Amino acid sequence: MSTRRARSTLASVCEAAAAHPDAALLHLGAEFDQLYAAWLPIHAEMWRLHSQHLEEWEKTGLSIDENLAAYFQLRTKIGLDAVIEASEKALDPIDAVATKIRETPAKTFGGLAVKARVLAYDAGLDMRDLPEEKLDGPEKAMNQFIAELDRLVSTGNA
Repeated sequence: MSTRRARSTLASVCEAAAAHPDAALLHLGAEFDQLYAAWLPIHAEMWRLHSQHLEEWEKTGLSIDENLAAYFQLRTKIGLDAVIEASEKALDPIDAVATKIRETPAKTFGGLAVKARVLAYDAGLDMRDLPEEKLDGPEKAMNQFIAELDRLVSTGNA
């Protein structure tokens, strides 16, 4: 989900949720989705640089265990450490909102869908940014479960 789309969704959800039994949870869910969408490009860059780092390290032919300082020096040189730090900084507010979501009881399928997205995030199964054909069984199952909850909400069975 793009950051712009997440912001638009946040505004829409907040307006619609004002009188909803899970208003607070829906608002937190929209905030979670917005923060998550903003983190995804940082996460993608981190993995791109991680792959680059491993490729460059392989070219040296050196053992990591025997050359740990050089290994980390290369990591810093290509910018991986800075992106890891940026990722961790971006995850802090996501984790804070996720904690509030976990602590807020759900009263509807809409609220349960919010909690399911946080569960996927907590379990490392949140792969919304990947095409379905690249997902393994657990990630597919979680995405399908969340999609089913979202379908129930969209058909007015929230």
